[in-house]
Amino acid sequence: MMIRIIYLLFFVSSIYAQKKYPSDTWTPVKFGCKVGYVSPSGETMIAPQFEKAWRFSNGLAFVWSNVNHNDANKNMPLGEEYKYYDIVSNSITGIIDSTGTYIVQPKLNFQMVRPFQDGIAYVKIDDEIRIINKKGEVISFNDSKYDKEYKKILRVAQDKKTGKPSFANAYRQRVYEGFEACSEFSGNYAAVKFGGKTGYINRTGELVIVPQFYEGGQFINGYATVAISYRDKDNRDIKYYGIIDTLGNYILPPKYLWLGEVSEGLVVFNIREDGKLKSGYVDLMGNIIISPKYSMAEPFREGLASVCLDGKCGYINRKDEQKIDFVFDGANEFKLGVAAVRQKGKFGLINKQGVFVFGPIEIEKNCN
Repeated sequence: MMIRIIYLLFFVSSIYAQKKYPSDTWTPVKFGCKVGYVSPSGETMIAPQFEKAWRFSNGLAFVWSNVNHNDANKNMPLGEEYKYYDIVSNSITGIIDSTGTYIVQPKLNFQMVRPFQDGIAYVKIDDEIRIINKKGEVISFNDSKYDKEYKKILRVAQDKKTGKPSFANAYRQRVYEGFEACSEFSGNYAAVKFGGKTGYINRTGELVIVPQFYEGGQFINGYATVAISYRDKDNRDIKYYGIIDTLGNYILPPKYLWLGEVSEGLVVFNIREDGKLKSGYVDLMGNIIISPKYSMAEPFREGLASVCLDGKCGYINRKDEQKIDFVFDGANEFKLGVAAVRQKGKFGLINKQGVFVFGPIEIEKNCN
């Protein structure tokens, strides 16, 4: 009776945690040599059982398990769609939902190419790139049921013969091509390269920002980080970074040694001092808000930023006040009130008070 009560409490707690923290917010965590998933509140949502695990996206996650080479064919029926295979590792790939149930059983020669986004994922089956839906079904290229929906999905593709990139829909039909290089769409814009210069197109394929940059990052909340390049007197390529808006106008001029992305109105910038890179923060008016003194600085998330100084990392606020002590060997950005950190060979999740809500646990280095 006691066991049933405990199980019921865990089940109810798990349902509550899933409502508060959907699976796309969970963190894959290695317990010893096995990986499970933990919610932002530190609760174990899926018990550790995988060798490797990808983050959830669209409510699904790719996971990997090991299998003995000698027993692979006997224990892992491949099915007709996987009849050509060659065991090159002891890893098999599957896909789970938020309950930990496989929607695609672990198989050989089934590999993740791109995780789920917009309801589809790219996978490699018998060395051929295919597209699957959230049921794990391979999308037929003449299935009109999803025609309108899938034709709107655009991904960067590469021609096998020429190596040239293009944008293709979910049916692998080329939609926009003729680029030297291109990046995935972020919102309504994607960076493309013509004649050695980078510009931007929109989702209708219209060139909205003329190619003029040496590099072009993704648009995030209406801003993109770009770089220009010129040759100095020693014939070296020198890059300077700036920020543009969706019209191609400079918000921050290209005069910075390096710039990060715009986040919460601030941008990480770098200077070189005494042969060392130092990082600080500027606002979108170019005002230095936090002077460059950190050896590493990440974008602000939820009011805090991870920064490192003298080999240790902690968190500051926008006033450059230390909010969480510099005691970590590595510190990630905050998401839903928690951040992943490393400390003395251990991993854990902390809240905004710097208190561990999960862990810290030992990071196992001797897993096969």
